[in-house]
Amino acid sequence: MTHVHIITAKELAVATELAEQTLEMFAGRPGYYNNSINSHLRGKLGEVAVSAFLQARGVTTDDLWRDPDRIGDADVVIAGRFRADVKTWDVRYWPDYGRCISVSQFPKLRTKADAIIWCTSDSAIRAEMTVTIEGWNTMKDVEQAPRRHTGPPNRRQVYTLHLGPAALREIAAILTFDDE
Repeated sequence: MTHVHIITAKELAVATELAEQTLEMFAGRPGYYNNSINSHLRGKLGEVAVSAFLQARGVTTDDLWRDPDRIGDADVVIAGRFRADVKTWDVRYWPDYGRCISVSQFPKLRTKADAIIWCTSDSAIRAEMTVTIEGWNTMKDVEQAPRRHTGPPNRRQVYTLHLGPAALREIAAILTFDDE
């Protein structure tokens, strides 16, 4: 079962400000994925949705995504239980490219997070858009995923660990996950 979060104007404003800061931090540096305001903003909106989901269920979160100086850390920490990184895709690209992590990014990701929470969002970024929390996986799940090149034909291909849709865990199950 997925969870849908409607982005408020206030959440969009916060995410936009943070996305602009992180875009500036990564300007001119090679990355695992595209370095654009769209990709940074979509990522921040997924982080907003995940924090709201957990907090609405009584979970206290440490939202490291709110601090650009903590960009190298997990996005959300549940003290004494787990650290999660949030990955968000435009819903148009989810079937083909979602649920994947760059093979070269994985070693670093594994040191900062215990789980990955997967989200999709409406294509058009605006207030009242939806972000859907599709599910989550442990780092062990990701590490065991098949490897393949992903990306549009005739464009940059990224070698990834790519989970199939059936490999996602139900988002409600993260409420009882304890990896620390």
